[in-house]
Parts: sequence; structure tokens; C-alpha cells
Amino acid sequence: MQITLTKEQVKEAFGELRFMGADNCYRYDKDNKKKTEEVEALKLHLGSMKLGNSVDIRLEATELPKIEPYAVVELEEPV
Repeated sequence: MQITLTKEQVKEAFGELRFMGADNCYRYDKDNKKKTEEVEALKLHLGSMKLGNSVDIRLEATELPKIEPYAVVELEEPV
């Protein structure tokens, strides 16, 4: 099941979000039961002012957009 949030819902739930860093998500080979070297997505670490903690989101991209550290970010069409 997927739930799409509006920008208002994201702001209400998380407050201001700031970029803290990112990690690669590697494809998993089910036959060999090992991760491969192929990057299938990025996991972004965002600091949430409202939660006082960080939130990890999965970005369906393989290259990190140019984001400055601690920059305020806005999520478009989060699912």
C-alpha cells in the first residue's frame, strides 16, 4: 500500500527538513543471496526540526542531486 502526502501533511508531520547526508541502496541478488555493486536508489538522511531526530527517505535515483549540507529541503510528491 502506498500513501501520498501533501506538502502540508509533510510540514505538519516533520516540520522543517534539512539535508544531513546520503547512502547508496544496492540491488540485492536473491539467487546468490548477496548485495550487488549496482546502485538502485539513494537513502537520504533528513533532520526533522519537529521530531528532533533524523528521518531516512528513499529517493528513486542513483545520483545525488546537488544539495548543500544542512540545506532546507522540500519533498515533492512523497509516497
